[in-house]
Amino acid sequence: MKHQQKNPDRISTRDFMDRRTLIKSVIGAAAVAATYRVGLSAAQETTPKPKQGVLKLGSQDGRIPGGSLQEKVAKLEKWGGTGLEVGGGGLAGRVKNIKEAIKGTNVKISAICAGYSGAPISHDPANVIRPSEPSKKSSQQQESSNQQA
Repeated sequence: MKHQQKNPDRISTRDFMDRRTLIKSVIGAAAVAATYRVGLSAAQETTPKPKQGVLKLGSQDGRIPGGSLQEKVAKLEKWGGTGLEVGGGGLAGRVKNIKEAIKGTNVKISAICAGYSGAPISHDPANVIRPSEPSKKSSQQQESSNQQA
């Protein structure tokens, strides 16, 4: 008897799945899909929702109208502000006043502005002032602007 070679274009009935195997496969795939969905639902329920962002507003003390720093802080808080930027000129002598002004409020010191005049980089060497070397002129200007505000 001669061995017959298979024709690659011809499909044998053995290449097909019988009904029982097909049903088992479909049920198995459905079970895997259902388990995957249940796992996704559980993961979504246990994953914490991201917190909503909060916009916090602040202002420089010289930009807020008012006669004293306490008045300015009160207005800033009334307007919803939570951050106060104080000028750096003469800061050492104003720390107590600043602490008293923000005491009992939601306002915190958010920044200390430069406290010097001039610019860190300038084409004019006379205008260059380094932050670690504030000029006397800067402190005097800051004090006079605080008295005017």
